Amino acid sequence: MVKINSSPLRILKKIIFSYTYMEKPREEFTRAEKLAFILTIISAVAFQILACMTFDRLVLNWLIIALLDIVPFVAFISVASITGWMIKRKGKIKNYRIEAEDRGLLFISGIGGLVGLFFLYVLFEWSMHLRLSALKLYVFTYIIVYLIDAVVTLLFKYRTSMHMSGATCAITSIFLTMLWLSPLYALEFLFLPLVAWSRWKVKGHTIPQLISGTIIGFLTTLVTYCFSGTLFFI
Repeated sequence: MVKINSSPLRILKKIIFSYTYMEKPREEFTRAEKLAFILTIISAVAFQILACMTFDRLVLNWLIIALLDIVPFVAFISVASITGWMIKRKGKIKNYRIEAEDRGLLFISGIGGLVGLFFLYVLFEWSMHLRLSALKLYVFTYIIVYLIDAVVTLLFKYRTSMHMSGATCAITSIFLTMLWLSPLYALEFLFLPLVAWSRWKVKGHTIPQLISGTIIGFLTTLVTYCFSGTLFFI
């Protein structure tokens, strides 16, 4: 009789480590390194999805909330997976690290996907008679963060951390929008050091690159939200 070991955790672990960009066999990695690889995969889009799903809760219809929850999950996972697969085919990813000169496709797909998501929210707002200002402002802000990342990376050839800029933008957006409900949303900032550690541990970025990504994500979000009252969709 064949014993089948197929627990969900083992299956997930197999999927993660079989989709490999690693420069050495996974058997040679320590537990800390394996944890860092898992975190670096999850944190690529997790906080972006979390931000959208948090702002969905500002809509008071649970059926619509359920629909809105599906949208960012599908959008971010699809764009990240397809782009990663395309870049991987070209052999441009090592240890989940993409060099500055190879990030063009990453920015094109990311910005294109965000613009599409923004107008999808506009369509939902118009067709369902909703007010999705928080969602639109966040996506608009993330587009600006992406554009700044693109300029810094492609023009100045400096590989700033998109993990950190994206996560910081999402968490700062949640904090600035939801602070009036609870100051406990500030606790989400505690996840940022963990994201930074995972990117550093897998040798995806240097400390200055991680810091620059954090600064871009935080300052861009802060400035955009400070001027949000003058934006046409608020």
